[in-house]
Amino acid sequence: MRICLVGLFFLNLLEAGEFYDRFEILTANSPTAPRASEWKPGEGLVLEVSGMTWTSDGRLAVTIRKGEVWLIDGTESVSAEDITYQRFAWGLQEPLGILEDGDSFLVAQRTEITRLRDVDGDDVADEYLTAASGWNVSGAYHGYIYGPERDGQ
Repeated sequence: MRICLVGLFFLNLLEAGEFYDRFEILTANSPTAPRASEWKPGEGLVLEVSGMTWTSDGRLAVTIRKGEVWLIDGTESVSAEDITYQRFAWGLQEPLGILEDGDSFLVAQRTEITRLRDVDGDDVADEYLTAASGWNVSGAYHGYIYGPERDGQ
């Protein structure tokens, strides 16, 4: 009886190993992967805009739900060819709002408000700093933060 139980135990270990060997971790390319500076969205690509603000220099800063911040220039032109797109930041968790604050942006993402700062002037965020956090974030799909908005506005 004891040998039978030990045998069943080892048989389960072998089966567990076979079970976990069936899974493979792959890196998938997404339509929002790094792009060349001259990139423009093509037909059928949905960027899912989740926040917008005008910058002090007249550009439009846009967050998309997939975790990126874009700077768009030339929005007042009548020709789409004059519009340029610069990906400013990426890797955020569902950003749902953006606000220019001096030399940086405050972005509301699911787990925190993040200050994004371009230190070297190349229109790409070099610093991702936590400006505020600590609210209830869980695995629930409906736990979001919206904003940010300045006090008194």
